[in-house]
Amino acid sequence: MKKITILFVFTFFGLMTVKAQVLQLSKELGKSKTKLTSSSVYRHINPSNSYRSSAAELWSDDFSVPSTWVFSYATNASTNNWSIGITAPSGPFRIDQINSASAANNFALFDSDKLCSGDQIANLTNATPINLSGHPEVQLKFSQYYRRYHDSTYVYVSNNGNNWTRFEVNGNLRFNNFSGNNNPSINPEILNLDISSVAGNQDSVYIRFQFYSPDTNLAGVDPESGCAYSWMLDDISIIDKPAIDGSLMQAFCGEYTLLPLLQAEAFTLRGAFINNGTGPISGARIFYTVTDPIGNLYYDTSVASGTINPGDTSGFIYSIGTFVPTAIGRYLVDQELSIPNDSDITNNFSQGSVIIDDSSFARDYTALDPNNFAGTLGFQGSPISFAEKFHVYKPSQFTSVSFYLYEPFLDDQLNINIYNVNPGGTPNLVIGSTNNYTITVDDTGGAFLTLPLISPVNVTTGDYFVVINQLDTNELTLGYSSNIYTFHAGYYNLNGAGWNPNEAVDLEIGPIIRVNNPSSTEVGISDIPEKKSLFNLYPNPSTGIIYISANGYSGKDVTVNVINDLGQILKTDFYHSFNSSRLDLSSFPAGIYTINFRSGSGEENKNFVILK
Repeated sequence: MKKITILFVFTFFGLMTVKAQVLQLSKELGKSKTKLTSSSVYRHINPSNSYRSSAAELWSDDFSVPSTWVFSYATNASTNNWSIGITAPSGPFRIDQINSASAANNFALFDSDKLCSGDQIANLTNATPINLSGHPEVQLKFSQYYRRYHDSTYVYVSNNGNNWTRFEVNGNLRFNNFSGNNNPSINPEILNLDISSVAGNQDSVYIRFQFYSPDTNLAGVDPESGCAYSWMLDDISIIDKPAIDGSLMQAFCGEYTLLPLLQAEAFTLRGAFINNGTGPISGARIFYTVTDPIGNLYYDTSVASGTINPGDTSGFIYSIGTFVPTAIGRYLVDQELSIPNDSDITNNFSQGSVIIDDSSFARDYTALDPNNFAGTLGFQGSPISFAEKFHVYKPSQFTSVSFYLYEPFLDDQLNINIYNVNPGGTPNLVIGSTNNYTITVDDTGGAFLTLPLISPVNVTTGDYFVVINQLDTNELTLGYSSNIYTFHAGYYNLNGAGWNPNEAVDLEIGPIIRVNNPSSTEVGISDIPEKKSLFNLYPNPSTGIIYISANGYSGKDVTVNVINDLGQILKTDFYHSFNSSRLDLSSFPAGIYTINFRSGSGEENKNFVILK
């Protein structure tokens, strides 16, 4: 598998740095986007999927005549360059050929994996200028198929062939992810870029596509740089920007990716859209469909939006009703945007998900997709603490905390504290703790750890902080993702100097810190089941590593059977004296399983889900 390490540096009031390594949970690593030169103008775009419009084309090209394009590469770069033809990528880590409407008549390809050497900074530019006089609002659209690794992808636009403005595409993708929001089946993805600021009303417009993967190995930064996957392009066109066009943003399913069933209160569905057109949008609605784990459907709609002006992304509209999860499993939330006289309806769909389990709160997106692991947190030189806030809806107990460390240092120590919250919203007083934990050899290659609290912590309705304390001066390497983010839910404390929000250092992230709040620990409620569960299981769902623990069981001789959905016993463990255990079921396929506990107090079953 491809891999590499790179460091990002953040400054804490000029006194500290936080190291972030852009990587995957599978230890596939990637590098940061490159910095711009001072002469470049930079705009970041997050293009909508599958943009198709009925607007007339002002200019188009399908690469059927290669001579209409100019190939070039940056000064001092290798001679690796684009090609135009019908040959699919052929590197050892190849991806499929683009499946565009005119692929049989040529497409453009930069096959980085095949070339895989030196500075790969290659340009593909139209040879003849494009006259867009009389067209002040214009959009560039094109088909692409792409997988990101050691590279960035850009579109440059010029109105004179000398000065260029750069637009980043695919910047929202994690390394090893595919275009189409990491959905390889979206082939091609059709992207839409508003280039009016540079090309509108201009008579000599040039479009340049740049594949950027410089070789930084000589600088000692990246031993595998200058070698990525590939980027394929086809069916380029420029159209007038439509008057009415809205597109849905990523579906929002609440601030948690994992939520215990006990705490799964009714919640309002929320969607957001952006106005891509030249005129205001009003009266937009979002239709919501929730699919529960066994296929039952829940339907709702939003109130109509107010006026959303061109370029505005504040179009959040909420469902009229509320939805209450009732079972453990993954819930899919489909959203469909409806706008009167919308010129393009193919960008009006979005889907998100949330997992309801029997124990865990999580805000990190890796709970839904392990490939969205984004980096690590810590500080070399001084102890540091990271806090993550969780909201309790029903009185219950916190029993343990789970977290992911990427590459901690042998014999370093850490611990966990539970804090209540002061009126200012920051951690206040410690109300629970774990024992100190010492990093072992088994942990240094990367570990998802669960530490039990010394005593379960009773919690009532309200907010609580879970704090992980780096007790040594080596980096903690606490994992995080950046897809789920809640304002002022995360804080840091360096050298005991006080709590500061992560936003103070631009860390809009979701640390992989998960507090376990099993459904069997509900307290202070009159309808507690008469028979109390004697065993806990977490996290649920998981990728195969399961932790089980006693919940008040004080007897001996416990048999644990793992059973599949056909009733077959796949694994049996016997414990003469049982307190807690870790089960490695990572080799099991995705699906629903049952853990059967047999003890002197009887028999108990717990269902759990393995996700791959």
